[in-house]
Amino acid sequence: MTINPPASVLQFAISSLFIAQIYGLELGFNQIAIIFVGSILAGLASASTPSIVGLSMIAMTLDPLGLPSGVAIILLVAIDPVIDPIITALNVHANCTLGVIVSGSEDKPST
Repeated sequence: MTINPPASVLQFAISSLFIAQIYGLELGFNQIAIIFVGSILAGLASASTPSIVGLSMIAMTLDPLGLPSGVAIILLVAIDPVIDPIITALNVHANCTLGVIVSGSEDKPST
């Protein structure tokens, strides 16, 4: 499991905003909060899953907004082969960076 999937969270947030714009949904504070929390939960739930399984997690964000997740999945599957390597690279980079930060913050034993 990936503990730190920032690119996956960003993908779900941007995709949700894109689908909301396609359907002309006015986004208030409550809707943006749903997208924010739903994207984090979907990003954590979809960590290290194949593309179509991971993309189906966008329903966590779109269903509370009343938007059809089936349309979003079809649109995202079309562009997934292009953006999936980028998302994977960003997630790996973020996890490596977090590992370096955490290892640097440990107390060094005195010799």
